[in-house]
Amino acid sequence: MNKAIHILLIVVVVTLPFIFVGSAYYFIPNFIKIYDDLLGSEPLPFLTEKVITVPLWGWLVVSVLLAILNVLNLTKIRSSALSVLSAGIMMLTSLTIVVGLFLPIRQTIIELKGWSEESEPIDADNPVSAPENPKNQLDD
Repeated sequence: MNKAIHILLIVVVVTLPFIFVGSAYYFIPNFIKIYDDLLGSEPLPFLTEKVITVPLWGWLVVSVLLAILNVLNLTKIRSSALSVLSAGIMMLTSLTIVVGLFLPIRQTIIELKGWSEESEPIDADNPVSAPENPKNQLDD
């Protein structure tokens, strides 16, 4: 029973890096197509540019290295500090990928909605009046 749990644990620690980091190998090409259609030749944010310019095989290499580190930690080294470090690297890398990929979409939504990051917040005591209805102006 104990051996089965140990094998299951090894399978989990090997697959987690591929789920978190290695999945970028499949998602990044789709996001590149979306950005080409959506933005055309507009420049991408810095973080997005860095995430996209890493070769796709680079994300797989990072995943393999994290998987090897996890297996070594589970079988030979057995250090809780190394486990925390591996999990932290995995989470930070995957968070960087996700944030980097969604930054242009956030910017596009802001532009489409007409929101401005420099706009003043709405004051509850002094509400902004709605613009007059142009249809009523034509009736006069």
